[in-house]
Amino acid sequence: MPLPRGLFSLSLLWALASFVAAVGAGAPIQPTAGAYAPGARAYLALLALGIVTLWPVARLTTERRRWPLDRAALDAGVVAVLLQGALWPLHLVTPWSLGRDAAIDVLLTGWALAAGALVALGRQAPRRAAALATAAVAVTGAGAAIDMLDGPPGLACALGPLAALARLTTAWHGPDPVDWQVAAWPWVVAAIAHRHAARQPGRTADACPPARVRLP
Repeated sequence: MPLPRGLFSLSLLWALASFVAAVGAGAPIQPTAGAYAPGARAYLALLALGIVTLWPVARLTTERRRWPLDRAALDAGVVAVLLQGALWPLHLVTPWSLGRDAAIDVLLTGWALAAGALVALGRQAPRRAAALATAAVAVTGAGAAIDMLDGPPGLACALGPLAALARLTTAWHGPDPVDWQVAAWPWVVAAIAHRHAARQPGRTADACPPARVRLP
């Protein structure tokens, strides 16, 4: 199965545009690790929005045919690999510890896998693709709204990556056990969603039907 070159190119463009918008093309007046931290937080938030909204919504609304499960998994793998190249260089210019960077990586990779499972569910049943795309936007927006309104922090962190990112990028030292629980949560969501997608009858819908042999 060939790599999705369109997704690869658009993901790189989104990461570049996000960096320019959040961090800027020039250096800050005092180029210290603390000076880069606010821009890095905004950059990660834009990356997260691309992962949990733009990519799944585009896949769920622009194509109508069914997908096999492994094609959605390939999409998620491409996004997760590109995420590593966009995330880890921030360790050189931010005050976050290596453990905190790892927790952020676990969080965003988990949400990438969860979004991939959402794409798999929608592509196996195209009639519900629009509803799943709407749910992706609504859930992410609800988590951000709950966080801004000082709602339950656990609920805000469970609904999308934005509130969880705000928690993980506020402190600089190593993550505590609650931080790791927040980072691990999307992996639970991804596992449940992938298991449900694997049970769908349409998971091999692109396969050719067996030919009928007529006896002479």
